[in-house]
Amino acid sequence: MAKAVRGTKGEGSALESPDGTGAQVAVVDPPVPAGPARVLQGHIDAASAGGLEGWVWDPAMPTARIRLELAEGGTVLATAVADTNRPGLSEAGIGDGRHAFSIALAPGLLAKGRHELELRCADTGAAVPGSPFMLEATDAPPPPAFRWHLDEITDSGASGWIIARAEPSRHCVVVLKEGERVLARAIASRFRDDLLAAGLGDGCYAFNLEMPHSLLDGEEHVLDIVEEASGFALTAEPRRWRSAAGTAGAALTGIAAEAPAAKPDHPHPRAEVAVRPFAVPGTRAAAHSGTRVLVDISDLVYYISEHANLTGIQRVQSSIVLAMIDGRVLAPESVIFLSFNARTRDWVAVPTGFLISLLRDLFLPEPQRLVTFPAEEARYGMLPGAKPFDGTGVLDDGNPSVLCLLGAAWVHQDYVHRVLALKRRFGTRFVMTVHDLIPIYARETCDQDTARVFEEFMRRALPHVDHVLAVSENTARDVRRYLAALKIPEPAITVTRNGSSFAEFLAGAQAAAPTLRDLPERFVLFVATIEGRKNHQLIYDVWQRMIADGDDPPHLICVGRLGWKATPFISALVETNYLDGRVQLLREVSDTDLKLLYERSLFTLAPTFYEGWGLPVGEALALGKICVCSDRASIPEVAGDCGVYIDIDNFDQSLRVIRDLTRDEATRRRLEAKIRRDYVPITWKSVAERVIAACESSLAVQWREPYPYTVLPYSTEISFGRLDHDADGTGELVLTRILEARQGHFHHDMLDQQSFLLGEAIRAAGSWAQPERWGTWLCHAGGDLTFSLAPEPSAYYYVFVRVRVCGVLHDQPIRLLANGERMWQGSIGPHSRDIMLRVRKRAGAGAHWRLRLGAEIDLTEDHRTRIAALDGRMPTIGFERLIVVPENDLKTRLDVLTKFVM
Repeated sequence: MAKAVRGTKGEGSALESPDGTGAQVAVVDPPVPAGPARVLQGHIDAASAGGLEGWVWDPAMPTARIRLELAEGGTVLATAVADTNRPGLSEAGIGDGRHAFSIALAPGLLAKGRHELELRCADTGAAVPGSPFMLEATDAPPPPAFRWHLDEITDSGASGWIIARAEPSRHCVVVLKEGERVLARAIASRFRDDLLAAGLGDGCYAFNLEMPHSLLDGEEHVLDIVEEASGFALTAEPRRWRSAAGTAGAALTGIAAEAPAAKPDHPHPRAEVAVRPFAVPGTRAAAHSGTRVLVDISDLVYYISEHANLTGIQRVQSSIVLAMIDGRVLAPESVIFLSFNARTRDWVAVPTGFLISLLRDLFLPEPQRLVTFPAEEARYGMLPGAKPFDGTGVLDDGNPSVLCLLGAAWVHQDYVHRVLALKRRFGTRFVMTVHDLIPIYARETCDQDTARVFEEFMRRALPHVDHVLAVSENTARDVRRYLAALKIPEPAITVTRNGSSFAEFLAGAQAAAPTLRDLPERFVLFVATIEGRKNHQLIYDVWQRMIADGDDPPHLICVGRLGWKATPFISALVETNYLDGRVQLLREVSDTDLKLLYERSLFTLAPTFYEGWGLPVGEALALGKICVCSDRASIPEVAGDCGVYIDIDNFDQSLRVIRDLTRDEATRRRLEAKIRRDYVPITWKSVAERVIAACESSLAVQWREPYPYTVLPYSTEISFGRLDHDADGTGELVLTRILEARQGHFHHDMLDQQSFLLGEAIRAAGSWAQPERWGTWLCHAGGDLTFSLAPEPSAYYYVFVRVRVCGVLHDQPIRLLANGERMWQGSIGPHSRDIMLRVRKRAGAGAHWRLRLGAEIDLTEDHRTRIAALDGRMPTIGFERLIVVPENDLKTRLDVLTKFVM
């Protein structure tokens, strides 16, 4: 045990520490202004033989991070950098709040006895306020392996929180027991603001054990609550508890009647944890240096709101994310997982701890899962603990950053706008995964609306990608072919491949027991979404022929959801009663159960027409199972010489190969032996390492001026409306809508596709809604259009813009600014209005000078309430058309002005 003797009036008051060390804890008061002889401001909040915590900064250099050293006499004991964020510091006027430190001392570093220690700036020797100080080190027993608190036990359940001191990234499983009988289990991964504010990791350590109905009988029960892996008890002794329900005497609701006063090792967070932020004992927040990797997991979040199990792209995403963290491919503080809140149209940062616990949990069958989340919130991109993220205080610290898209963003029409916002503000590079180009090069196998949306996304996104991740060499070739067709310069491409190993994640899954029952003794496995591209029809025809020929083929188990263009196969199954029960369809199969199916199968099938990679091929081979597969697209990359290939255009050859394997056990054993000998599984960790290497590599990409801003051609009309490729309707209606969208407003020419793409690209600051047929709403109180203009001798430029406002704001004046200078103010009225701005090019403007057009509006609370009631996006100012005309282009100016007065 150690006591620190220190403190200066005005620098904070001391309370007993809740961490069991006996050190004192400071309540941080606003900083005392530095006098002439004082360089640093700060406070040593807690000190013990285990370490120090506090904050320090130099008011003269508020963005500087102080390098610290702890010394005794002439010996430096430890070093650290004060750059950890602490809630409350910035509010107190202490820089950006990232001035806290935590210094861990190795056990036994301080011998038993009294020590005079000095904490000082390593560069200047300036002392941290409160230093030097005296510390008494004793032979105290080591602290418990956990920090925890049991909040209450009620008829609803038992709640609290727990964190492993040495492994804050691990989330404990807590069990409720009566004697040796386990009554309930829960994973301590729920988010709580108070835990985050207390400095407990990412705040995802709370649990709630549901009270079983068998205990709600009014009788007294003796209960234990323990951490499952270690057997560590959260109560000093079993609790005697009686439900408030029932008839057996007075009920004891919760544990308040029996709970001891809060002890150092289990502070009640809602009472004491807010005293000060503290670091997890036994850990030290290191100074962050290096690349920040922002991983966009939006579509993964959306997906789990609708589906119980991951497949395809989402399964790949999940595995890479887990490998990044579990495999320590990069430091946890270097990665931020982002999701897009579809309600507010802003990024949110998802707590890493909760995300990892959730993804691990998804490997288990549904009855065994412990992590819960609100599905309705996830539908909009939100998970527990997600916080708004705009990069402030994180991406502006001088370190480079990369946005890495692992999944599918093509469902978001406005994704590129969000990418450009990060590029322009922080210089963030963009790394995008291409899983396949099936909607382009195998379009006939896809839903045509989806194919159109996908291709439009790729056309928009590829010009802004700094590095492409392709899952196979075949996909990389397709990407190069498509880039050439679009005449887009080819960025660097890394082939990541996909993992094939179950062992990386299933080995550590808690209570991972398969739930499938009554499987056929002999079966062949076909894992794939049931859609035309996967070629289920061929396999159905093969099984039907074998039965017709008098064979006794094994059962066929097809695992996968129903997808596109599978009608002939589904119809044939229903019509033949699933070939009289010989064929089974399984959907929503967990990875635990899928592994069992692979292991129990005679062999597997993958007769696909086209794949970006082919996960089931690699997974089967990794488990030593034969895969009968096509030789198309990427499949030979996955299977190599361990695959059994069929010509899917040759029915007789396919039938012969499959029939022989169903009959010949010796051949199967020989092929399985070859697979076990020759096939090298691909680990997800190796995939994650390639992803991170590509992210680092993208930092070397040099942008050519004026990128990431767009050059706006002079005298070219720009539309902020939606490109008419998805115009709905038929016949004359479609023609009418396309003509309306393409008709020039400021001049008589028809607009080409580039006019619409430029309208998307020049939107900058502010919250922008997705383009509509007429134009795009700028939401809330305003925002900017920002673009570059090519060299031109004119000194003045005419900007013609057509705008509207929402109905609530017809009489409310708006302001239009050019590079911060107010150029126009007035109300718009109930109809769209054309406005002309005469802008002077600033002296000394470079080759590509930049013009920032701002639009502002003042909103009262009444305005906000009325707009929100009509439209949750908060639309205010709508942009329809724009054209920039140099003063010396007299013809275009005259044409536009003529339109103004007509």
